[in-house]
Amino acid sequence: QRARVHEALIAAHGSRLALAHGEVLFQELDGWDGGDDVPGHFRDLVKTRRLRSVLLSERESEELKDVAIDYDNSDSSGDEHVFAPREVYVNQTPHKTGDDDDDSDADASKNFISRKDKKAMDREIPWRKIMKRPQKDIDAFVSATKKEEANFHEWKAVRACSDAEAKKVLADPTSRRRVMKARNAYRDKNCGVGDLSAKCRTVVFGCDDPDLTELQRNSPTATRLSLFITLQVYISNVANGWQMACADATAAFLQGNQKSRDDPLFFTPPRDGIVDLANAWAAMLYEILSNVYGLVNAPLAWADEVRRRMYTLGFISHSLDTMCFLLFKGEKLIAICIVHVDDFLITWAKEFDFEAFKKAYVWGKMTFAPATLTYLAKQLIICLSAAVPKLIVCQSEYIRACEIRKISRARKAQAPALDSKEKTEYLSVTGSGQWLSGQTRPELAAYVSLSQRQAPTVTDLENGYKVLAYAQETPDDGIVIQALPL
Repeated sequence: QRARVHEALIAAHGSRLALAHGEVLFQELDGWDGGDDVPGHFRDLVKTRRLRSVLLSERESEELKDVAIDYDNSDSSGDEHVFAPREVYVNQTPHKTGDDDDDSDADASKNFISRKDKKAMDREIPWRKIMKRPQKDIDAFVSATKKEEANFHEWKAVRACSDAEAKKVLADPTSRRRVMKARNAYRDKNCGVGDLSAKCRTVVFGCDDPDLTELQRNSPTATRLSLFITLQVYISNVANGWQMACADATAAFLQGNQKSRDDPLFFTPPRDGIVDLANAWAAMLYEILSNVYGLVNAPLAWADEVRRRMYTLGFISHSLDTMCFLLFKGEKLIAICIVHVDDFLITWAKEFDFEAFKKAYVWGKMTFAPATLTYLAKQLIICLSAAVPKLIVCQSEYIRACEIRKISRARKAQAPALDSKEKTEYLSVTGSGQWLSGQTRPELAAYVSLSQRQAPTVTDLENGYKVLAYAQETPDDGIVIQALPL
């Protein structure tokens, strides 16, 4: 049956074709570039009606659904129209031939944690998995849990209710509807790279908020345009003594208020094995006094608090970006600060009172230029030694952490269509490429775009890996901002 199809195709078209799952794919038809304007002598060849007579019947196609033929068109004779099948198999593993002995690399669907699952583990580690880890790791998460509860009380975000008060609230049908559940989310801030950095976050189930339909949910953040303008202002003025720093505000969503609510709000505390070991959240019920993680309006409440403090310092919001703050002395700009949730990036002139700004918030890590800054997962590399100062915006840390897997020869010899696990991996790989090309590596955009399709093959997955491999060869490349006279 295969031989009959091959002979008919060659007789009808005389060009290189690939047969897979009943599909005929035209490749490099001589004299035609594939455009809409088909030359006259090719018109008959591309009509579907003409192909029907040489395709397998529906029954025969079903029988050969698991057949894959890998054609090697680099025949030594130089005749590009000669089919040279390398391996043909039906529902069985192909035999190794020639230099295919080294096939130890796992294929893209076996023997590894998928990129999707790994990202999920980077975002949160289930507490039951933590309990199976070494004791020092468990102790680290217990300490993180105690610290998180202390943050809630330090910022006066909650109040522990007495048992009598809690029973009264839970017994009343009206007040009981204003009680939400809470849970602890655990993660390693280093995402498994290097030493463990245990993090605990206590989050209420905001989807159960009784005021859900009445709350504003917008969450303003600084635009990308504001970011690049801030960087341009800094690098253009660095010779004049301007400085730049980035930092994150501590316990951001525990700050702000819920004054828009008419009735009090409560939550039952998290309960899991790590909470029990930490002896944390001992009360039966807690009243929310200000702002907590998980409320749908928590980002807006925090943004309002940021604006209040920045306005107190004399900043104004840019008319096109409410989270881009400008400070003027007379008509002279002396500082720009942009805020993305709890991440701050600020550049300032000598006249700016930076100490007053520092006192306005409780900070976590703060880094000053010309050291490399990390803001929104981007590395800001400052080069002051060049003739013209420049700043490179790249994603070197993200690129170096990307895992690139090799497609084994055995997998390449199988059916090209991806299985479910490989499709998930393919989507994740192309997502990584899209993230890079859309943020700091625009030269990758065409490669990422051309490797995306609705029915991807193992070749498309391999091409996605090649894009990431190229990025890893040039991790510090990115968008270059040079000092220009403003």
